[in-house]
Formats: sequence, structure tokens, C-alpha cells
Amino acid sequence: MIRVIDPKDLSLHFLNVKDDCLITADASYSLPDYVWTKEMLRIWAREVPAWLDKFDCDDISFLFKARMQSLHAAGHGKTDGVACGVVFYHRDRGGGHAICWVVTVINGEQKLIYIEPQTGEEICLSRQESESRWFVYA
Repeated sequence: MIRVIDPKDLSLHFLNVKDDCLITADASYSLPDYVWTKEMLRIWAREVPAWLDKFDCDDISFLFKARMQSLHAAGHGKTDGVACGVVFYHRDRGGGHAICWVVTVINGEQKLIYIEPQTGEEICLSRQESESRWFVYA
């Protein structure tokens, strides 16, 4: 069974982000299960474009989000969107960065995970990095 979340509940995963910096474009979101998410990462790893000065972290992140949405539209769920998006934050080392997030279901529970779309790998943010999130798009 596919779980559904509305934008208000989705925002609970981003409490430190100011309301005007959390953009939810759809009326409802499907929460992909972790198995589907990992399969998507396997597919993405074969497709991920090379980083270029003119096609960098934010561009690759939005492309990953669009790819997740295209697979969702092809049959994963009945909601407008999939609970995946782009987040901008300040890295502990190296300045600002854009990556992707997915609210997935693991063992029946919602879990926010982060994806580095330049590699297709799941990553963890430090506490300081998590607190520095300054823009989130769903």
C-alpha cells in the first residue's frame, strides 16, 4: 500500500526551514517505499550526468527530482507528486550545496533520507548541516 502525505505533514520533516523557503508544489505526495527508492538509485547511477561548471549540483539535483517524478507518473502512485525534492544547505566543509531528499517508508515508518545525486548514493548530513538547510523544494 502506498502511503500519502499532504504538504503540511511533509513540512514536519523540515522544521528549521522558514515557511517561505519551503516550497510544496503539489496537493499531495506519495511516500515511496525504501525498496523502490533503492531501485531508483540503481537506475539513476547508470544515468547520472557529469558535473560541469554550467551543470552543477543544483542542476543535477533538479534533474534527479524530475526523474523520480517521471517514474512516479509512470505508475508508482496516484498523487500529484512523489515525496522527493531538492534541498540547499551549507556543508561543514566547502560552502553551499544542493542535494536531494526523499521521505520514504522503512518498516512502516516515515524516514527522511538524503541523496547525493552526483553519485546516486544515500548520505547523512551532520547536525550542523541539517540545521543549515535554507531552501527546500518538493
